[in-house]
Amino acid sequence: MSQTVRLIQRGDALMEDGRLEDARRIWVALIQADPQNEALWQRYIVSFPDREGQLAACDRWLARQPHSQAAHQTRLQLLSLPPAATPVESPASTSRPWLWLAAIGLFLWVGLVVVWGARQMDQLQTEYRSFVEQNQALVTAKSSLEAKVAGLTSNYHDLSSEMAAVQQEYGELLASHNSLISDYNALSGQHAALQTSYNTLQGEYETLWLNYNSAATELEFLAETAVTPPYILIENQTIYMVFYKSDYTLARWSVPFPWLEESVRKGYAARNNVFNSWQGLNLVTITGETRPVMDFRPYVDPEPFRAYVADIYYQSPSEEAFVYEMWHLVAQLSTYSYEIQETPRFPLETLLSGGGDCEDTAILLASLLKAAPIAWDVQLVYMDADNPLAPYAPNHVAVFVHLGQGKYLIETTSKRIMQPWTEGVQGWYFSVN
Repeated sequence: MSQTVRLIQRGDALMEDGRLEDARRIWVALIQADPQNEALWQRYIVSFPDREGQLAACDRWLARQPHSQAAHQTRLQLLSLPPAATPVESPASTSRPWLWLAAIGLFLWVGLVVVWGARQMDQLQTEYRSFVEQNQALVTAKSSLEAKVAGLTSNYHDLSSEMAAVQQEYGELLASHNSLISDYNALSGQHAALQTSYNTLQGEYETLWLNYNSAATELEFLAETAVTPPYILIENQTIYMVFYKSDYTLARWSVPFPWLEESVRKGYAARNNVFNSWQGLNLVTITGETRPVMDFRPYVDPEPFRAYVADIYYQSPSEEAFVYEMWHLVAQLSTYSYEIQETPRFPLETLLSGGGDCEDTAILLASLLKAAPIAWDVQLVYMDADNPLAPYAPNHVAVFVHLGQGKYLIETTSKRIMQPWTEGVQGWYFSVN
């Protein structure tokens, strides 16, 4: 059994013995240890012998626990009780009728007190209900305010988070702004430097523009009066020949003038010799017909070109490049006719004339290839230009050369493509010795 239970039993025993003050001391000690115990408060109130003491004890309970419904109900019950009447001793000599009158008066007074107490009880109950309603309204308002406070607190935390994010973003934007200001200042400096450079270049441009106009005027005059390659210049018994190489640099070489005189003399004699005009080749066509043509091989003369051609050969990166260089030289000349005319010229005659017929340019290219410091098989190819794979009539001459690593069928009248006959040519091939 605990100490508290033993004290409660002791207090109850003292109450039964009429020792109210001793019991009250026990209840006060227990209430101080457990102020929420309603049973202890009820025992404490009963320990007072009169209503005034009990009301004072109940007020102390309400002071400690203002929201205790048990305390309020106890106080209302105490208020509903009439105050205790003070006993009056009747004198011994009082007659019995007065005693009855006193009893009747006392009864009436008690009835009035009961009625007054009932009214007071109703009033107190009304006040109590009003107080309870007000208390409930206050509790509801308190709950509503607490909910609002919770909502405002949540909003505050949300706004605090947003504020922190905005502050961070502001810091980043401020850093970006400062960086942009720095970049702007740097770019402004660069712009000023560029503006200065621009002004300088503008002045140089205007000067160059004036020089350009002057040079263009001079160039226009030179273009109207200058002689452009290919050309031949004869001076002091020397023939100077100038052509464009394939990289459009100038190629120059010279031969003694007597060589040209000898070529002109031989060409004139050969073309006017009746006997030579009948010396030729008999070519059998695809139909079996025999077509006589002039043999152009005697006109091939490599001697005037050996020194120049040897230099070009050794400067070329490959034999194919050398062959292309020789074709490029011939392609610069004018072509008078793409068909055989049987008025052939020696190579120097063709150069002096600035061009010739197809047989003239073929003779010139064959002469250049034969002038190379290596023995190649060079052939003149008679062909039907209209039917290269099925010749009916020889009407054109091309050049064939067999190198150690390749074969080339070259068209000397072409200005763009060295080998236009991609499918080959079915013609008459004659080696140049």
